[in-house]
Amino acid sequence: MKLDDIITLWEEDTKINPEDIGGETLNTPKLHSKYLKLFANESALLKKYKADHKRLYRIKWEYYLGLLSIDQLKELDWEPFQFKILKSELPMYLDGDEDVSQHLIKMEMQQEKVNLLDQIIKSINNRNFVFKNYIDWKKFENGVA
Repeated sequence: MKLDDIITLWEEDTKINPEDIGGETLNTPKLHSKYLKLFANESALLKKYKADHKRLYRIKWEYYLGLLSIDQLKELDWEPFQFKILKSELPMYLDGDEDVSQHLIKMEMQQEKVNLLDQIIKSINNRNFVFKNYIDWKKFENGVA
């Protein structure tokens, strides 16, 4: 699921019918369940991305140090690295590697989705306070103490 899809879904689910606060209150557990499932799925995907990143980083580390065999290079469809670099130069190559950078971006976008879903769940948990405040305000407007 894309970040924009989650935002669009949440925009729809935040619409509250003030004429049916009771129904909206009963809808809260369904919303919580819906977004908790999304959160669990997206969190699991983030964990997978983190594990994949560690593997990619290790393989690239071995690649830049010239530790990969010809068979491994063929399997990865990579050409042998042409230069000899010092271990102290390795971070510069790894940080500038296109595959590592793209994977980091993918991982960071996934983290954004998880963060958004976490905030949505917190908002859902606070819905009943919003409803109570609305009811209290309506009572005040109507002169009921």
